[in-house]
Amino acid sequence: MLEVFRGSEGPPPALQRTDITSLVQALVDDRAELGAAVSMSGSAPPALVDPASLRRVLGNLLDNAQRYAGAATVTVGHEPGTVWLAVEGRGPGIPEEQLAQVLQPFVRVEGSRNPASGGTGLSLFIASQLLQRMGGELSLRNRPGGGLSVRVQLSAGLATGLGTGLGANLGDTPGSLLLPSSPGQHSPR
Repeated sequence: MLEVFRGSEGPPPALQRTDITSLVQALVDDRAELGAAVSMSGSAPPALVDPASLRRVLGNLLDNAQRYAGAATVTVGHEPGTVWLAVEGRGPGIPEEQLAQVLQPFVRVEGSRNPASGGTGLSLFIASQLLQRMGGELSLRNRPGGGLSVRVQLSAGLATGLGTGLGANLGDTPGSLLLPSSPGQHSPR
């Protein structure tokens, strides 16, 4: 966790070509086997990410959805040049004026610091920081009818240092990357 507080000063994460759909499905299946009300839909092509960090991000988001909404749905998708995940719940949501604030460390919507009634106010901060280190981003929005939608987008920061040959596969969405599914495309070491 200390790497999150170091920001960009720490070593960059080890990016690997990762089957996003399988990674998410495995996390959802593990939680469902333990009795959590969680489901998944959609699919996405492989992307260049740090799989351990992405698991941590999704774990934090699923924990929050379970804690505050009692259930979570994860949707995986892609658009030209973009791989995204949405974790949604039907809990109380977050007041609009606090959406940006909850991405800061130790900020909680519920005022108590009692871990039994919530947490420490770090999970969204950690998720956001880990995604930024991978070149991705996290955004929050309240859902019509109640609840919160947290979107994870894997973006162009992932293309840094990949060398030549991928430009034609970037699609027409600025700031995003969709990796080709051909064998042999790996992150440089």
